[in-house]
Amino acid sequence: MKYIFKLKFAILAFALVFSSCAIDDDEPTLPSSKVYTVSLSTAGELIADATQESSFVDIRLSEALDTNTQVEYTLNGVSETMIFSPGETSRLFEFPNDSGAFNSLTLDGVRGLYNNVQLGDKQSVSFLVLPAPNPNGIELLAFNDLGEAGALWFGMSAFDIATGDWFADVQTNSAGTHPRPMTLPLDGIGNAGFLIPNDDLLASIDAFMALNLFNQTSSPDPLGYTIYAVFPDGTVEKFTGEVPAGQFVDNAVVGVSVTTDTSSTNPNQVLYSFYEL
Repeated sequence: MKYIFKLKFAILAFALVFSSCAIDDDEPTLPSSKVYTVSLSTAGELIADATQESSFVDIRLSEALDTNTQVEYTLNGVSETMIFSPGETSRLFEFPNDSGAFNSLTLDGVRGLYNNVQLGDKQSVSFLVLPAPNPNGIELLAFNDLGEAGALWFGMSAFDIATGDWFADVQTNSAGTHPRPMTLPLDGIGNAGFLIPNDDLLASIDAFMALNLFNQTSSPDPLGYTIYAVFPDGTVEKFTGEVPAGQFVDNAVVGVSVTTDTSSTNPNQVLYSFYEL
C-alpha cells in the first residue's frame, strides 16, 4: 500500500506541473481596428523655386504608434525601405535646387506591426528645378528623352522659309550638359553680333527664327524633347515633341517671334514670343 500511495502522489505532482505551465495570464495581442495612414507632405508635379537652395518633402505617419511601421518607397527610380520607430511620425527629404535637376519620391507600400496602417492620398511627388527668372533675358532648358548631354545641341537659328533648311545660328551659348541651357538676351544681341528683331532682320532674307535642336548622335528612332522657357516675370512655357531620327540635322522645333519692345526706354530691348511650328 505504501508503494501505491507514492505512485498516486507522483502522478498528481506531474499533472500539476503541466497544468500550471499551460496557464497564460497575458492579454492576447490583436490588430487595432483603427486605421492609420502614411502620406507625403506634398504631391504632384511641381516646379521648384530656384531662388531657394533646397526643396523639402516629408513622409508622415498620421499618428505616433507604439510599434514599428515599415514604409516602402521609390526615390529617383531606386526602391528603398524605412522603419518608423515607436513614437516617430515623420522623415524629411531635402532636394538641392540645382538648375535642371529632377527628383521624384513615390510611396509604394506600408505595413504596421499590430496596427492597421495604409497609404494616404498623397503618394507621389516630383520636383523640377528651372532657372530663376532673369530680368535681362529669357532662360531656356532643353531636355531629351535619352538624358544624354551629347544627344542634341540647342540654340536659336534662322531657317529658310521656302525649304525649312538651317540658314544661320543667332544664339549659340548652349553648354554641353543635360539639360542644355540657353539665355535669350533682352538686348537682342546674339553671338552673331547683330540685333535680331525679325521684322528688321529676316524680312530681307526670307527666313524665320526658331529654337533649333541639332542631332549630334545617330539614332534609329525619333528622339523626344521638352523645352522650358522662364520669362523675366516668372511665367513658364513648356514645349514637347520629337526630332526625326538621323545625325547632323538642324531641326526647327519652336518658332520664335522677336519684335522691338516699343514700351521700353532702351531702343535695343526686344520681345520674344514662342509658337508651335
